[in-house]
Amino acid sequence: VVGGVRYDALVLPPITNLEREAFEATRNFLNEDGVVVSVSLLPIEDIEEGASIVDGVSRISDMEAGRMIKDYLGHELGVHLVNRGNLHLVRTGGSVVQNGGARALADLLVQLQPRQMIIQTEQRATSAILSHHRRDGGQDIFFLVNATGLAFDAKIGLRAQGRKKPSVQLWDVETGERTQLDVETESEYGMVPLRFEAYQSRLLVVGAEVDEPEPELPAIEVPAKGNWRVDLEDDNALRIDRFRMQVDLQRKGQNLGWHTTGYADSRWVTVGAKPFSEQLKDATPTSLPLDFNGADPGPSVSLPIVVWYRTSFQADVIPNKLALVKDRGAIQGNYQIFLNGTKLPNNSFRPTFRYDQSNLTCALGRRVTKGKNTIAVRVEVESLDDGLIDAFYLFGKFSVRKWKTDGTRIGALSGRGPVGDLDANRLPYYAGTVSYTHELAIKKPNSKRFTIEFDKLFKDTEDIVEILINGHSLGARLWSPYAWVGQSSWIKAGKNRVTIRCTNTLSRQLTALRYNHRSHRVVEVKI
Repeated sequence: VVGGVRYDALVLPPITNLEREAFEATRNFLNEDGVVVSVSLLPIEDIEEGASIVDGVSRISDMEAGRMIKDYLGHELGVHLVNRGNLHLVRTGGSVVQNGGARALADLLVQLQPRQMIIQTEQRATSAILSHHRRDGGQDIFFLVNATGLAFDAKIGLRAQGRKKPSVQLWDVETGERTQLDVETESEYGMVPLRFEAYQSRLLVVGAEVDEPEPELPAIEVPAKGNWRVDLEDDNALRIDRFRMQVDLQRKGQNLGWHTTGYADSRWVTVGAKPFSEQLKDATPTSLPLDFNGADPGPSVSLPIVVWYRTSFQADVIPNKLALVKDRGAIQGNYQIFLNGTKLPNNSFRPTFRYDQSNLTCALGRRVTKGKNTIAVRVEVESLDDGLIDAFYLFGKFSVRKWKTDGTRIGALSGRGPVGDLDANRLPYYAGTVSYTHELAIKKPNSKRFTIEFDKLFKDTEDIVEILINGHSLGARLWSPYAWVGQSSWIKAGKNRVTIRCTNTLSRQLTALRYNHRSHRVVEVKI
């Protein structure tokens, strides 16, 4: 017994020495009928003064230190099992893995400590389930987790522990509801069929007191198709990470109007937000006034140099609170930011937490106009690592859609849309919680409780989903199955207000990417 927990077996890896306290604990464990399994090598050297640990190990194992090290270094190839009472030696010549020592160890442990549980699944889900077994009084508790995005059927075999057919219950870890399961006997195991949805966890208890089975709860139908009312609990975002770039060798860009909306920048090179050295790789000899004739790939650059970046967006509406947000390190080098030809003062960017503690926010107010708006950035690049290296963001209550070929436009929020589809609701870069609400006629069940399920609706989601009926929360789900249990008293005659709250992560906002479950690929968000 260690720390209030009882152990039946101890496995020792290959070791060359052992501290005295650990040796005494191991010897006492053996004397109290504990099982010790040693793999390949027991201690062959003493590291503390006093009575020799090596001699003590030799007396227990009847193995000399010299013989053990010869075996371990490959004097005898293959695997040999040696039993000394409750001490079992898995002797291998050389590598444990190459000589099949791991398999021999597994087989030995099954003989010494028969498996309390076996798991049978289809081939694709062979390694999908992680499990933990704990014995509590007269009960055996098994916690199983599907660690994959696969959904599959499994058979769980539980050792009968002297009973002809074990009593197995499935406990709901959220509600505490207990369901008695049907058990079929196969050899010394009682087999129960169990369905695992993606990332679902299950709790099985063997030997629990049998309660009267509860009647199956009725399921209520809530049609989720069509347009629901859409409410954003956070500001929407427009991610700006593509810019037109040009170098200003004569430092006359401002005089030439490079910071204004009307300047034509179609001949400038298009780059992403990254260091200037990486942006140069996107350039061609005709796109930048630099020398591309050197031996090294790319142009020759004499630093310091002034570099301009421009990007535009179309505004169909001007939100009451519209903000330009960037990180402190988004621009490396001395810089100036212009909006529609007007310089934004550096002190107009205030520390404000949006998605990171290093965010700086500038309230744009009346600086934005309906129609085309242009953001220009002038940077003095003194190192090839300088430049515009991270994305900008617009935050406010607006929708986002395409403008021309590669541009974006902000417009009014539609107010209604499909449940759980950020792209269709023109919220491609949104991070936070969206509430979808609809007034529906629901037939009140005769039972005290009911179930509701949205597995098909959210089969490809990574969001946290919460359901509310007439303001009563049925709870949140971080993964499938997307099923809930509610109180029938919450349902009233006539129309009922159903709200589905979906909360996502910062992934879309910070990367402009999403994970496609069907193709198992990371793809760009749709605008």
